[in-house]
Amino acid sequence: MHLSSSCGSISATASSTVCDTSRITQSNAVNIAIVMVGVNDAQSIREGALRHVFGTTEWATAYAAQIRKLVGHLKSAGAAVYWVELPGMAQAPY
Repeated sequence: MHLSSSCGSISATASSTVCDTSRITQSNAVNIAIVMVGVNDAQSIREGALRHVFGTTEWATAYAAQIRKLVGHLKSAGAAVYWVELPGMAQAPY
């Protein structure tokens, strides 16, 4: 079975479930998960009243926490997780 779900690891709030993986893994057996870094990840992360601006240390910490949550959930569901990075598609300062 091929299941394709596209969503960003950056959501409006960090408290929301990243990509709603629980919905996906509850209704489907997931053997392999391919996670791609996308250009939409390069945006601010909101945690309540806080806003972590892309490129700051705080943003990196919040982003890493979201990724750990995503990968942890996929692994706990029994999926092998493969991380794929997209090639650079913009000017170097971006």
